Amino acid sequence: MKQLGVAISKEKDREFRICFSENDVRRACHMMVCGHYTESCMRLMEESGVTCELCYAVLTALGKYPSRIESN
Repeated sequence: MKQLGVAISKEKDREFRICFSENDVRRACHMMVCGHYTESCMRLMEESGVTCELCYAVLTALGKYPSRIESN
């Protein structure tokens, strides 16, 4: 299962990338007004490391938990 970094959290001098499963991110993305750009947005998250705070907010509201948290 693919995982996408959706948000970045900063704590003092450390940074964490919050990752969710691709299926959960796709579902959240389709729920938003900008959902017709789902593939472009997901490609940016996967290839360029761009985050989407709106997707993170929807995933949180749906009660989804991160599949992985990476420390940078």
